Amino acid sequence: MFNGFIAGVLGATVAIGGGLVLIPLWLKAGIEREVVINSTAPLIFFSSSVSFLISALLGQYNSIW
Repeated sequence: MFNGFIAGVLGATVAIGGGLVLIPLWLKAGIEREVVINSTAPLIFFSSSVSFLISALLGQYNSIW
């Protein structure tokens, strides 16, 4: 949980993806490389879906509706 928080703060601060921060943290924490690699795609899908949904609900995609 703390690693996710740090990744989010760093990613938002310097405008990089969370995977760039999370992958090294997960590897350093001892998680197997195969698990780390296979966990990044769902992470990207979830974060991009939430970002799109929030933007759509705030009315930033007027051409869709």
